[in-house]
Amino acid sequence: MGISKLNPSAGGIPFGDTAGRPTASTGKLYSNGEVGRIELYTSTGWQNIVQETPGIASITGTYLESSGSATVTISGTNFVSGAIVSAIGTNGVEVQATTTTYNSIVQLTAVLSGLNPAYEPFDIKVTNPSNLFGLLP
Repeated sequence: MGISKLNPSAGGIPFGDTAGRPTASTGKLYSNGEVGRIELYTSTGWQNIVQETPGIASITGTYLESSGSATVTISGTNFVSGAIVSAIGTNGVEVQATTTTYNSIVQLTAVLSGLNPAYEPFDIKVTNPSNLFGLLP
């Protein structure tokens, strides 16, 4: 018997938009057409089965050269909770943010410290928990 997309009880994966997710139970799969992903329900809620590579479109914020610190807002795509921001100087040394706050799939806020102005300009890197990363030179 073939798998039916229209009849999950026949072995297919239910699909629809985010609001149409089925009753949650651990281990349940769902094809979310709204975000174009297969999701799995875990003890922490609906999760993407495969994370996508984050993309960085822009950064804004304040960099204090005197203290070598910065608070930046990063805009882009495919950010997930647990992502880590870092700055890479012209010397190739990667400085991880002291805090990275997940605001949404398209925005993170990070606090960087210990940036040596001798190694400006800094590239910004976002690494998702899957180890996929995006870089803004």
